[in-house]
Amino acid sequence: MNGWMGKIVKIDLGSGKQETVPVSAATLRRYIGGRGLGVKLYSDLCPDATDPLAADNHMLFMTGPLTGTMMTSGRYQVVSRSPLTGTICDSSSGGSFGAVLKSAGLDGLVIHGRAVKPVYLYVHDGGVEVRDASALWGLDTQKTQKAIQAELPAAPAFEPADESGVVGVPGGLTDGTGSKHGEGSTGEPGGGPIDVRGGGLPPDIVLPVPLETPNPRYPDPARLARMEGAVVLSATIAADGRVVDVEIERSMGPFLDRAAIEAVSRWRYLPARVGSTQVAVILRVTLTFRLL
Repeated sequence: MNGWMGKIVKIDLGSGKQETVPVSAATLRRYIGGRGLGVKLYSDLCPDATDPLAADNHMLFMTGPLTGTMMTSGRYQVVSRSPLTGTICDSSSGGSFGAVLKSAGLDGLVIHGRAVKPVYLYVHDGGVEVRDASALWGLDTQKTQKAIQAELPAAPAFEPADESGVVGVPGGLTDGTGSKHGEGSTGEPGGGPIDVRGGGLPPDIVLPVPLETPNPRYPDPARLARMEGAVVLSATIAADGRVVDVEIERSMGPFLDRAAIEAVSRWRYLPARVGSTQVAVILRVTLTFRLL
């Protein structure tokens, strides 16, 4: 239909139920592009100020009419409600996922609900299959993709922090081609910082939200040596939202490591809490250095 498939799929992670929803030509032409269509559909699905971290919030992966064509484009938009501002937001990404979603016969994918265990979605032939992701829980994006790409050649993957439920900054959703979306953190009450890098969220926690995340400085020696890569760190977030300790989990050499530690040490969060009690947490952060 002139660049559109004319349908989206809604999937409830809690029940596993899915529904194929037609989208009229008039709507597609009036709200052009993944952003326009995504914001329109999100506003219809969540007309009130839905809690961004609640199970009834929706996240939409939407393509535009040029996605998957020779003219442009693998671009797609992710639309939801920001836990930082409470407003409807969108994030743009590239790579192959948008084109593959379109080739599966869909203009978009709408996700809501909360699964009782880790799952991932296999989108194919115009439908969605919910698959067990327990073996992938806690892996970083590269390891996750290596584990499933043999059967799913263009699968987006969330950083372990995203598994905790926060959608924030900076990037953490990638389809393996270098394009990224949000990243976040988590926690649990106890006598000290709670290490949740491997999952295991308590049901009553309110997750920390990034407030200030200044970008790292690209060190001149690393730039001159054409050094690139992703530094993986563990960061301890105190109960007042300050980053009080940062350690390297995966090194990219002393120059990039030092720049990553200096940047993350300046980050500030709205603290995690359980009930009215603010708690300290340990989360995983990935900073990617790329030369333009």
